[in-house]
Amino acid sequence: MLSLDLFAIGEGSAGLFPLRSAAKPGDGLFCTGPLGLARAGLDLLKKKDTDFQRLVNSFKFPKARFDAAKVLVNHGVRCVIDISDGLKGDASHLAEASNVTIELSIDRKDIDPDLTAFCGKYRLHPEDMAIAGGEDYELLFSCSQDVYEKLKKDFPDAYPVGQCLPFNGKHILSPHSELSSFQHGSKPISFCGFQ
Repeated sequence: MLSLDLFAIGEGSAGLFPLRSAAKPGDGLFCTGPLGLARAGLDLLKKKDTDFQRLVNSFKFPKARFDAAKVLVNHGVRCVIDISDGLKGDASHLAEASNVTIELSIDRKDIDPDLTAFCGKYRLHPEDMAIAGGEDYELLFSCSQDVYEKLKKDFPDAYPVGQCLPFNGKHILSPHSELSSFQHGSKPISFCGFQ
């Protein structure tokens, strides 16, 4: 029998503790970096495809975005979550905690070129991978457009992925509404050719 104990050590920022429940109608929803790479990397490992090593490395060697977190703290961003369950899944967590509706929207220019090439090879939609992938550990955050414009000067990799609206009965509106992100405690689901 194998038993593992895990613990974390770290520091918080005095006076600011970001919450999932701090998104407000009128806020934009933004991300700190490319999405879908880790999910594509997992699929490449399953297929034993060695054409896209950077995607494989995104899955095998994830990096916490402490650099981005510092920028968000410096700009007073109050609503942040890391993207481990996929954009759709973690945006849903924010929407539920904040009692808002989040409308997701990703511009193709913000999708990583390696992910686009991978999707071209396997006839997948890059937007699907970006919205429903997982384990990217980028940061998803909401803030006003004014705050975003200021922090973008310090962190130019940030880009919009949606907007927060008053709650309309659904937590997530997505052009790819049939896709599901990771759900804790559920059986594996199939989407984009993945299990």
